Amino acid sequence: MVSSKYIKSLILIVCIVLAAVMFSSPSVISFFSSLDQISYLAALAGGMLLSFGFTAPFSIGIFLVMGPQKIWLLALLGAFGCLISNLFLFGFMKHSFMDRYDKLQRVVVLRDFYNSFASSKFEKVKMHTACAFYGIFYALPISDKSEEKLITGM
Repeated sequence: MVSSKYIKSLILIVCIVLAAVMFSSPSVISFFSSLDQISYLAALAGGMLLSFGFTAPFSIGIFLVMGPQKIWLLALLGAFGCLISNLFLFGFMKHSFMDRYDKLQRVVVLRDFYNSFASSKFEKVKMHTACAFYGIFYALPISDKSEEKLITGM
């Protein structure tokens, strides 16, 4: 039995192996090569899958079997799909964790630190200092959820 400490790594390895097996199949390769005009939609969907960790191997498989004929257009569509997916993920994180941001603002140390630059004269310094503080906080070995809460709340 795998301990819960390494379960995400195990799931990612299983996804990589599954994607490698799936996209090495001749039927999957012929399916993606038979897409003509729909290949652009597949590139958009592949870009959307690239944003999420466990679906990234499948996205890479989609791009590998699509062929290099229109690689620049497919890359642009994939980047646009990734942008759409990231905006959706950011909006979800921001709205679902809003109560936790409010609790974080009530922490006296953070509130006093943020309010110490209250004048408009220090607005630029305030932003740079907050970004540096969040960067240092992001580099600390803490849980991913705490990092997501703080960075999204910025």
